[in-house]
Amino acid sequence: MRRALTLAAALTLLVGCADGGAEPSAGTSPTAPTTATVAGSAAPATSPAPGATDGTPVSVPDALQFSAPLVGGGTLDMAAYAGTTVALWFWAPT
Repeated sequence: MRRALTLAAALTLLVGCADGGAEPSAGTSPTAPTTATVAGSAAPATSPAPGATDGTPVSVPDALQFSAPLVGGGTLDMAAYAGTTVALWFWAPT
């Protein structure tokens, strides 16, 4: 009985770690950013998105009205990324 439970646990682990055999298509990557939404109640400001070619301003929610220092120097201004998908990774060394 113990051998059967060990075998079942090992198989479950292997199946859980399998990639399904599917190859990612040319349009997707395994490191593609995820989309997060933030609900806000204040009126949004406007700012052009980086690389916007039509010149129309993009609505910037108050949640994106902040900047933060970058580890390598400089400042990250989140309002510049309005209208684009951004994944943030907050990391604090201990």
